[in-house]
Amino acid sequence: VVLRLELGEQSPSIGSCVKRAPAKSTAMAARYLVPVTNVAEGAVVPEKVKLKLARDASLAEEKTKAVAAAKKELCEQRESLKKRTQDYEKEYAAHQKKLIDLRREAKLGGN
Repeated sequence: VVLRLELGEQSPSIGSCVKRAPAKSTAMAARYLVPVTNVAEGAVVPEKVKLKLARDASLAEEKTKAVAAAKKELCEQRESLKKRTQDYEKEYAAHQKKLIDLRREAKLGGN
């Protein structure tokens, strides 16, 4: 029987919310693969291998947290950009409506 440590699975895509690469501060976390190590159950494991397994486990945990933080940050950024765009569109439409009203008013006034 082989005990497989699932530390190095490929991370899923950044998320359905965003199709772009993660921000620079966390870009490397999603790019690099944490290796998968197979250890036979009941086998004697050297100290160096135990240290490597512990290191890989902490790296995998750090990677998972960094990818989740990047996904959350990018989703928030996209939502704020969407809201700001909608506000600008409303402002632009109001300005266009004001110009049209002023032109109509000028025509009625004989200008």
